[in-house]
Amino acid sequence: MSSDLDYNGLLRFVPALERWFYPQQRLAYDTSILPDGEDRLCLGVLVFGGYVDRFLKYCVPSLLAPGNVRSLFQPLIIIHTDAASVDALERGVSELRKISTVEIYLIPEEVLAIVPEHSANKYWLLGAALNLHMQQAKYRAHDYHMLMPDHVYGTGFFANMMRLAKDGKKAIVQGGLSGKMEVVGPMVEEANGAIGPADLNAAVLSNLHPQLYPFVMNWRENFPISLLMILVGEQEVHIASPHMSIVYLSHELLMRMPLRLFNTTDAQLPFFIPEDVEPYVPGPDDGMVYVELSDIDKTTPWKDGCTIEQFCARFWIQCYCIRGYERFFGLTTRHRFPAGYVPQIKPMTDREIEKIKYNVRSAVSASYEVIYPALPEVYRVDPHLRAMKMNESAEAA
Repeated sequence: MSSDLDYNGLLRFVPALERWFYPQQRLAYDTSILPDGEDRLCLGVLVFGGYVDRFLKYCVPSLLAPGNVRSLFQPLIIIHTDAASVDALERGVSELRKISTVEIYLIPEEVLAIVPEHSANKYWLLGAALNLHMQQAKYRAHDYHMLMPDHVYGTGFFANMMRLAKDGKKAIVQGGLSGKMEVVGPMVEEANGAIGPADLNAAVLSNLHPQLYPFVMNWRENFPISLLMILVGEQEVHIASPHMSIVYLSHELLMRMPLRLFNTTDAQLPFFIPEDVEPYVPGPDDGMVYVELSDIDKTTPWKDGCTIEQFCARFWIQCYCIRGYERFFGLTTRHRFPAGYVPQIKPMTDREIEKIKYNVRSAVSASYEVIYPALPEVYRVDPHLRAMKMNESAEAA
């Protein structure tokens, strides 16, 4: 992590992001409208390069499936992309335009030119785009959904999401499984994007992407080296991670939300969802499943295991020592299997699953007071603030 924070290119990349972000935020403010009492949803997505094809082939058809975008009232879809992808996107979202307002904006060339310099830059760009989408939703009196180009939604996802919102849920967060695009993708195409939530969950679990193998607890004797645990039970799969996607933020909550530039939203949940708002994670009866499709040759740096003490230390480091993340790790996404489905992974009992989750969460919560004083300062500083300090030091020199 320190290599990301100490990356010298941040001295150029962060100012470039700011030159893009702040004028766009001001434009959203200058064109703001007052709420009229209707619940409208803004779906914001960053997509360019190789992700355009999978967005149009898999994500868009699932958005058009029954119970999804068609079930929303006057939805707004905001797309940020590069110049080379505009024509393909214009053609590919034509059906979405019939049922929603779709707006396509360009990412500045100045920003895109710096992205390839470091592996962390794509996440800083993503964080800027997600924060901008939330600001645009706020000033245009919309609720917000974080749309990702490699996500596929089960049928009924958005209809059920808005049902929960009408029931009083102000913030909904959720985790998802990642499947092999080369195997699950054709299933999505054959179904024209319309796959029920339980069947979509089973399709991906049967074709789990190798990047998730290090996090499956069913065959582990120690703990994952990153903040994700997948526990396969007899009737459902449990996904435990403090870094979850924001699938719904109410406009009321957006009005209270601070800027957290330029961190990705999953790394800043305690700031977006304050302590007086109870985050909700959809359960197996809520009919909300999304999955991620990844190239079969995509690799993960997380291969080894660690002790519970090491897991706790990594928890606080990867959460930038932010108190409040414990409550998100206390939440679990649960997806049910379809009738008759037998997982290829030997399932755990419910009791075994709950014991693991309880022990890990208890250890994480109790470890803060011991671990925090022992950590180097670099791990106690928000990465954006650290980049600003680096920039100030460079200018002074």
